[in-house]
Amino acid sequence: MQIRVGFGYDVHQLATGEELWLGGKLIPAELGAVGHSDADVLIHVICDALLGAANLRDIGFHFPDTSADYKGIDSKILLRDVVKLLEEKGYSIGNIDSTVALEAPKVNPHIEDMQTILAEIMKVDVDAVSIKATTSEKIGLLVEKKEWLPTQPFSFRSKLVLSFPTISGIMAEFTITIKGISLQKNQLSDFDKELLERAEKACERAYAPYSQFNVGAALRLQKGEIVIGSNQENVAYPSGLCAERVALFSASTANPNEIVEAIAVTARSKKLLHKEPLSPCGGCRQVIAEYQNKQKAPIRLIMGGQGEEVWIFEDASSLLPFGFEAEYLKGD
Repeated sequence: MQIRVGFGYDVHQLATGEELWLGGKLIPAELGAVGHSDADVLIHVICDALLGAANLRDIGFHFPDTSADYKGIDSKILLRDVVKLLEEKGYSIGNIDSTVALEAPKVNPHIEDMQTILAEIMKVDVDAVSIKATTSEKIGLLVEKKEWLPTQPFSFRSKLVLSFPTISGIMAEFTITIKGISLQKNQLSDFDKELLERAEKACERAYAPYSQFNVGAALRLQKGEIVIGSNQENVAYPSGLCAERVALFSASTANPNEIVEAIAVTARSKKLLHKEPLSPCGGCRQVIAEYQNKQKAPIRLIMGGQGEEVWIFEDASSLLPFGFEAEYLKGD
């Protein structure tokens, strides 16, 4: 007997005025999922996993969000169609294991109902449908009053795998997960939007005649003051200072004991259009981490580009795994 395994992954933004459908059930909630269909994220990932196992592409291929036929459609209909596609290829479903990551409302009280609904559609026993629930550990927007916003923007993770020989000659492998938030500029809080706009204006003050790559940074001190910086080059390019360091050094000189709460960075190029958010270079990451360690308080990073996407990290250490720290300079 041939056994095939598939994997599905899906995310949806939450917003007021929308319904929250999960596993074919309408869940009472203040915020609902935004999508072309009914945005039932659980059914969507199950569809993708089933299609993937059968090598039948993905849900977007069969039910494109550019088609009016699927506007507002009940995702249970999509799942039934996927089951039919599997049956046409001679496949039957063995079991489903899934996890829903949602801060609120609680999913556990609804799991049994969802299992019953999904099992009926997929023509399997309820025991063959596993649904687990977790949260995103409140990885979200932080506003000026230090309160978590009720919305939970989706997060993304990228993995860096490092391999190197140990003393015994055996390869050791470490997997690092980097957690952050991906938003559109129009989804930013006023707090973050202002900081990013100041960074964009700082780009205009950059002196980058050699790279023609203007970078602007703006940081906010705990007392509310915003300090800007831009990259400064010279004829010995690439020797020079990055925008992030200019802003941090300026703030530290004028306000040596003030805590830096957040720093926004963005870039503009005269040569190419960079839609993806700008990530600080290795040197700047080390400097930001140094200031974070010195003040014993996290520094939020807000990264923008020439596109509409923005990346947010709640802690500078997220971008610098294995960072060089002062302890390494101390003796035993």
